[in-house]
Amino acid sequence: MSESELAPPQPVANLYKYMGYDLGHIVLENRTLRWSTPGTLNDPYDMQFGLRIEIDPADVKARALEKLWEQHYGEAALPAGNKLGSFIKAVRGIFPRLSREEFDQEIGEAIDQTLGQMKHSLPPLLEATREILTSSKILCLSSNPTSNLMWAHYAASHQGIALRFRDAPDLDSPWKMARPINYLADIPVLINGDFLSDFLAGRDELKPRPFLDRLIYTKSADWSYEHEWRIWSGSGRNPEAAFEDVRFHPLELDGVILGYRMPQDKRHATIALVRRLYPHAEILHVVPSERQFQLAIEPLLSE
Repeated sequence: MSESELAPPQPVANLYKYMGYDLGHIVLENRTLRWSTPGTLNDPYDMQFGLRIEIDPADVKARALEKLWEQHYGEAALPAGNKLGSFIKAVRGIFPRLSREEFDQEIGEAIDQTLGQMKHSLPPLLEATREILTSSKILCLSSNPTSNLMWAHYAASHQGIALRFRDAPDLDSPWKMARPINYLADIPVLINGDFLSDFLAGRDELKPRPFLDRLIYTKSADWSYEHEWRIWSGSGRNPEAAFEDVRFHPLELDGVILGYRMPQDKRHATIALVRRLYPHAEILHVVPSERQFQLAIEPLLSE
């Protein structure tokens, strides 16, 4: 996985939070959403898996030497990706002309030493990163309001609600920071041979943020039905807390969707609550299709 694979995405217009009826009323009345730590989530891998390191030292060394030879003696100087690359570019004209055998011998020893150091330093660094993430606070939302599975699993078997949020104008809303989850069949790679040989040749930089993003925004493909978008806030206001209930602005909530199995008395109570506290918000409900196994969202025209 390259660093560009987790580039910031285009924001979506709305994000949704599914919940049961009782929790929904607490959220609507208190105007708070729960930001959770990984240990409180239902996926044991969430932000706590170990990124794989897949390198063949001999292959990495051979590729790095080839790239370094080109950096030093190639026809044109290549762009520098890190401090080593900048140094090589600066000494190209004065670096001694070695034979390929001499070059591989001298530079190869430095590569062996660096690879040995990385072999011992990377696993503890990754473990320390995972430990830091145990106190991270995240808000999980969905971009899909018509998921049958989401209504069944998170909205009390279609008896609950889904809240629709947006990035309200003129407000410092967190929604613009939301990023989609990358669903994969396999645990992603921390470092592969191609990247590592580029790094050793001065062509790329070892940046911590892309590796951190892979831990935060990657989940098993089993969860892809959630269409999750996630907001990460570091350790939040209280790093020791397992979760934090954070207030949202009423204008950030612009719609409330009622599950199609919500009892009539609860429908009336929810509608009254929304109209009282969020008069600007649209009230909608779920309508099952009569032709396909699909749900639709329609405005509530009466009640």
